[in-house]
Amino acid sequence: MPAIPQFDAVNWFSQFSASGTPIDASELQPILEFTLIWNLFERETCDRFVRITAVRDHVNRASNRGQLHREAFEPYLSFFRSRYPSYNEEEFLADHLLSGRRRHVAGDLEDIALLRDVLAGISTDTNNVVYALLFIVYRVRNNLFHGEKDVYTLHLQRDLFEAINSLLSTYLGQTCRQIRG
Repeated sequence: MPAIPQFDAVNWFSQFSASGTPIDASELQPILEFTLIWNLFERETCDRFVRITAVRDHVNRASNRGQLHREAFEPYLSFFRSRYPSYNEEEFLADHLLSGRRRHVAGDLEDIALLRDVLAGISTDTNNVVYALLFIVYRVRNNLFHGEKDVYTLHLQRDLFEAINSLLSTYLGQTCRQIRG
């Protein structure tokens, strides 16, 4: 088998950038970790094929089994309330969470309305709170994996990915027995 040349992805990205913007690998660590945690989330909750309806179904099943504990999700709810201060405006949330191609999908707009109600404290049941938080993660995932997020500015969203990673690990820890060991 022929030898494959050594590859330094961070150096390559820095050279590939039209602006020559250097990338600091340590700043991207939470984003790299997200890809691993998301892989586990998708496998454990969505049978390896994520759709927002599969996420909703998993949250419903976990809620029905009494696996969701609201207090564990409060820090994430607070984080996203501070991140999206205009959460009472459906258009604001749609602009921030939906990629350009998907802005007018009715199901997404219903989920945005639910998210708005959760962030505003109108919808407070644990099932909807957890689902709304995972809806945010799902949209961030789509925006990352479908090219909506700029690789060269991802380091500016380090706090977002740290929060999302922690949120996903909390959810998986409460709902997936295999992971708890």
